[in-house]
Amino acid sequence: MTVRLQDIMCQHGPNFIVVPPRFGRPNMNYRNFNWMSTPFQIQSGGQIFTPRRLTGNEVSERDTMVQMLSNPTLAGQVMSQVVGPTTASQEGDGFILSNGRLCDPRLGPPGSVMSYTNPRSIPTPPPGTTVIGYVHAHPRSGAGMRAPTPRADWGPANQTHLKQIMVESTCNRAWGMIQPNLAVVLGRMESSSLNGLDPSEPSYNWGFVIS
Repeated sequence: MTVRLQDIMCQHGPNFIVVPPRFGRPNMNYRNFNWMSTPFQIQSGGQIFTPRRLTGNEVSERDTMVQMLSNPTLAGQVMSQVVGPTTASQEGDGFILSNGRLCDPRLGPPGSVMSYTNPRSIPTPPPGTTVIGYVHAHPRSGAGMRAPTPRADWGPANQTHLKQIMVESTCNRAWGMIQPNLAVVLGRMESSSLNGLDPSEPSYNWGFVIS
């Protein structure tokens, strides 16, 4: 099963979006907004999303993260051990191993990756495996989209070489984080699978530069 970018961005999205430079003045209903058309802000945050087409290397990174989450074992562990336990007052994270399993899942207080995992070190992987990725969840919220946070969600300095994935626990929308500040919607997480974006859609190879 696949999903359209328009549909997944409208699922538990902001009540309104703001088109700069009209900061703080919601001027458009998000359900009628073309997410690939122009830079925008969400009502619940100050970050600016600037849509652009992915380059060849970025497409490859996106595809790798989609492939990771397409593994039912990893998807199930992410949902049950990272996203599932996440609440309004605690959020989960964990590392991804080369054998497609989750490693060292933990819970911490709400905040950015930098604040609650740093100086958390990358764990020593089991023999025959390596740590290739990091996944964390954003807290549950009724306030709308809990989108990637500028700078913080791309990981602490000792994790920038890892594939970075973030899941909004309220709606299970999954994002891939590509250095230094590009966020790509990967799809929507289910109990043990990822519903990825529809490759036939024009928006399939687009992402958002977040600042």
